[in-house]
Amino acid sequence: MNRRIKCYLLSGLLMTVVLSGCGFHLRGKLPLPPELSVVYIKSNDLRLADQLEVGLTGSGATVTKSQDKATAVLTIYNVGVNRRIQSVGGLGRVREYSLRLTATFDIKTKDGKEVLKRQSVSLTRDYSFTETQVVGKSVEEEIIINELRRDIVFEIIRRVRYKLKSKRRSAGNR
Repeated sequence: MNRRIKCYLLSGLLMTVVLSGCGFHLRGKLPLPPELSVVYIKSNDLRLADQLEVGLTGSGATVTKSQDKATAVLTIYNVGVNRRIQSVGGLGRVREYSLRLTATFDIKTKDGKEVLKRQSVSLTRDYSFTETQVVGKSVEEEIIINELRRDIVFEIIRRVRYKLKSKRRSAGNR
């Protein structure tokens, strides 16, 4: 084997060792604690509820349509989309918008015990705007909002995992 190939193989092996040692995981399936094995989602925003169902199911939870069968209730209190002008061009025309999606939620057990206190998640994305492409830009805005919903789902799941993991650690140290 020539020296260049050996160098590539060695650097690939080194990269694998470094990434596995730092706790890096590919984004995707986020396993949930047993407290959230069967979840009921209470929300007025059906699109966010659907994406939450997909995210929770992908993380190993079962999403139920009956609150009585649930071990936990995830309540989405409000979801708001805010579009703000980010920049204006030379003739006073809008050139860039900023989209902000905010969701407020909490999680309680079936008995009403608080698993995760009420909190908000906010994510923002900027996009350019051209008056000659109004239809295309409105479609782009919808795509961005859907991506923000998906990212909010991942953030909610991450917060739940972190909170329950830290509770277990502090209970284990007693």
